[in-house]
Amino acid sequence: PAPALWGRERDGGPISKLQWFAEASPSKKTPSPMRFGRNRERSRLHTYSESPMRAAASPATPRTPRGTSPRPRSIRTDSPRVPVRRSPRCDSPHSPKGASGIALNNADLKSIRPIARENPNLEFLYLRENNFSDFDPWQPLEQLKVLDLSLNGITSCDFLWDYIDGQRVSRLPNLHHLYLTGNALVSMRYFNYLPYLQTLTLSSNAITSFEGLQHCDNLRVLSLHHNDIETLKYFPRLPSLNTLNLIGNPVSRHPFYRILVLALCPPDISKIDSKDVTDEERAEADKIVGKLRYAILEGFLPLRSSSDWEADAELFFLTSQNRTTATEALQLLAIDINKTKTPCVEGEPTEIRVCMRDTRERELGHTRVFQSEYMVPMEFRVKGDADKVSLVTNVNDWAPIEMTKDQDGEHFSVTLYVTPGVCLYKYVVDDEDIIDEPTTEYEGAVYTVIEIPDAPKHDSDDGDNLDSVLHIRWLRSDFIKRWVVIENENSSVYTPTIDDIGKCLRVEILSYLEGEYKNQVYHLSNPVEPGFPTVHATLQGKAVEGGDLVLSATYTGGTESASMIRWYRQGVTGRTPLSTDDPRLYRVQNTDIGERIVVVYTPRRDDGLLGDDVEAISDIIAPLPPTATKPRVVTEAVEGSPLVVEFDYQGGFPGKHRYEWRRWDDRFQAYLPEEGLHDKCIVPRGSDVGHPIELVITPVSSSGARGKPITLQTPDIVACPPTVTNVRFSGLCEEGNTLKLLFSYAGGEEGSHTITWEGKSSQRRPAEYKLTLADVGNTVKATILPCRSDGTTGTPVEVETPIIAAGRPRVDVSIVGDTKEN
Repeated sequence: PAPALWGRERDGGPISKLQWFAEASPSKKTPSPMRFGRNRERSRLHTYSESPMRAAASPATPRTPRGTSPRPRSIRTDSPRVPVRRSPRCDSPHSPKGASGIALNNADLKSIRPIARENPNLEFLYLRENNFSDFDPWQPLEQLKVLDLSLNGITSCDFLWDYIDGQRVSRLPNLHHLYLTGNALVSMRYFNYLPYLQTLTLSSNAITSFEGLQHCDNLRVLSLHHNDIETLKYFPRLPSLNTLNLIGNPVSRHPFYRILVLALCPPDISKIDSKDVTDEERAEADKIVGKLRYAILEGFLPLRSSSDWEADAELFFLTSQNRTTATEALQLLAIDINKTKTPCVEGEPTEIRVCMRDTRERELGHTRVFQSEYMVPMEFRVKGDADKVSLVTNVNDWAPIEMTKDQDGEHFSVTLYVTPGVCLYKYVVDDEDIIDEPTTEYEGAVYTVIEIPDAPKHDSDDGDNLDSVLHIRWLRSDFIKRWVVIENENSSVYTPTIDDIGKCLRVEILSYLEGEYKNQVYHLSNPVEPGFPTVHATLQGKAVEGGDLVLSATYTGGTESASMIRWYRQGVTGRTPLSTDDPRLYRVQNTDIGERIVVVYTPRRDDGLLGDDVEAISDIIAPLPPTATKPRVVTEAVEGSPLVVEFDYQGGFPGKHRYEWRRWDDRFQAYLPEEGLHDKCIVPRGSDVGHPIELVITPVSSSGARGKPITLQTPDIVACPPTVTNVRFSGLCEEGNTLKLLFSYAGGEEGSHTITWEGKSSQRRPAEYKLTLADVGNTVKATILPCRSDGTTGTPVEVETPIIAAGRPRVDVSIVGDTKEN
């Protein structure tokens, strides 16, 4: 049976099944006794804690019973101009010093328009104990922050809003504190989208529900004591709520009332019904989560005697929907996610199981079939003479379904819309079991067993039948919006993702009959649990030398943190660890040829839990054909300096590559091969200055296979500074010989060099030096300053001879004189 909503009925009728507080809950409320006269005591409705004014500034008057107009007073003020009493100082903590405000308590006022017209910039306004049935300032009070209308006869708060061009606009956009204690309000529909409201007192009204109060994110104080609220249905999301007062409402008599309320309030709430919230209460409230919490928001209040509130909430959802759909075309009989007790886990498919009864006449149900890709209409029909026929089946959790007699008077039938699967059933005809073939045994009883097939696919052009459909959608809980639709999830199976962890799932089945939305049924899960750390890993990319192997991994199991990824080369002798800069990418080397690459992934959750190792293995690494790529000159292209070229090689192990150098020939205006030079290094000559040198590289593998040649042109050869090298003397360093300088020149077109000699002999010229007796025993020095044809000079080079040796003894003999006799 459905759990009865406890508490007295509002019309004063009989007490419901839960009677444990009946004696404390009279069937009809009576007005509290009031005392009249100038010095009368203040009533229970007029408390300092809810009023911003002191008692002396606002004498009390008798309270008008709910639902009636304010009691006529002996003094009436019919003049539109009312003498205004301005408060010289304000005793309210909400009225700042120096603010503009008016206090007109107990002034027999019926209209506020004259005051508002003359004081449009009021910041606080106290109008307690007047004759207002409505508050209509006629114009916006944009600066008003505090408004006290307590103990009037106000029945509506439409004065908060105005409509301009179809848009709702606040008349009191800066209202911070609103006091409406002791009026005749029955709803809270007026109090939504009030972003600055911090205090709202609605005590001692006739409010029956929280419905309507929403989007007041800065509300800190909410007082609703002594109203008629029986459940916590529609309890609002108030993230800043600090103080809540619900004493005197029927719901406050529930023995676990404070725990239930605390479970719906924000963590920072400190007082409920003027009592501090204890740590023990918070600990108990923290246990109310998931499905149970949402059941309370739907109006469920757990029984005092029940120890399994979760099961009671489950039953509440089913019975309340069963009752509300009893008059619809489809009545909910059973609905479940993962067979109730199985938790929803990230990464594991979650399936809805549902059974709905077609309540329409049999002929109409056959004509207007609800179409669905995930639910199948199944008709159960028996023929015979009986008083009562029931269907007992597992699709309805074995609760007997009473079958109706058809118009022919011979058959009993029922049509159920169910999800595919195995169906066990039997008929109970006048307390006798009727079982068809084939049969199976389940928990000691015999049932007929059939397989409910998948629903057939329907063509989108299938005419009017597609106007009657059953649409499935999945939602996840959200702190702000309560429920958010999960896009593109419209089947009977949903796999929770990491976004669902810690959140509840809601699955809805929406009924559309002949194109018109009719109703919905739904079910909730408890918070989704993180799955065991699991990863699905694959290697992408070609298993060839030089290729990139990329790890593609899909992780499930909560929030991943510091998972371990290791790469190995797997050969005949075992596995060799590999290093890589990017843990998810490995570039294949030539040393990997003929072997496989293995990556091992150990998933790890942020709480430290490790999952099982997962391996991904590549194919055998294949070599590329011998290939030379990215040829480049690694030295400067300068005359006289060795020119070195490098390139990237792929194609197995390298062999002896072939190099062919080509120099520019001005005579033929073409590059001609340099005979006999097959090294990867060349020294540019002077004739190369101003032209690049060309190199043709033919890659060769260790097996002798040749690849495609590539050609490289060096930058233009740059002339080096005028330079002489290998400077030396020609001739013997002996007396009588002539010395000359021999050298090699580089540095562009050769010019006239400057040579200077240092020695004892005076027989010298720039190009040569004559050794004489004076040089014997000494050395001779020569300095050459290289010079290019354009006059640019280089670094001088100095050379020195060994000690000059004496020449071999010899004489030059000649005869002088007259060859005549005597």
